[in-house]
Amino acid sequence: HPVSCTALANIAQELINQGKPAEAHKIASEGAKKHTSSDGSTDCRSLKSQIEAKQLGVETERVAGKPLPRIKITYANIESCWMKLIPGDWESLLKKSRWNTPENLDYNEWESLSKRQGVKQWEVKLPATTDFKQRTELGDFPEVKAGFYYLVVSWNPQFSNSQNAIRIAPVFVSSLSFYTRNRNGAIEGLVCDNESGRPIS
Repeated sequence: HPVSCTALANIAQELINQGKPAEAHKIASEGAKKHTSSDGSTDCRSLKSQIEAKQLGVETERVAGKPLPRIKITYANIESCWMKLIPGDWESLLKKSRWNTPENLDYNEWESLSKRQGVKQWEVKLPATTDFKQRTELGDFPEVKAGFYYLVVSWNPQFSNSQNAIRIAPVFVSSLSFYTRNRNGAIEGLVCDNESGRPIS
């Protein structure tokens, strides 16, 4: 009966709420094949697509020094992602707006970065998420000369805007680190070597 598909959709949704996407996928797949014109079957197909949806997130340290940082990749339902480092123009960024930040890119800048060739470009193989659960892996940050870069990450090797996700993270490659503190009502700054931690000024 078509109502059975509604019941299966409700069970699948409850399993998703309980953090059991693999079990939910099995139930939703069953309901998606039955009484395909029914609302319940439609709901099952929607839940199945939701569980199978690709996910991708990326984080790394704002300043990459020695030792080089790792790249944190959070993902689901993909087995590879592609990365590239694009040199950025920090001075031009500062001139754009008083409130601008490296993350605050407009659509044209975002699209331009996705199309540019990186000074480094590489693939990261990822363990399959057969349980449909989000997983986190750590990737290596490559050796590049000092400067300001955008780390651009995609699950598509062409970095295309269609049926793809592109994540961008700004990063400074430098041997220096800068620390600030409040002391007696004044702000003090200290520049140190990123690897040894010894003060430079």
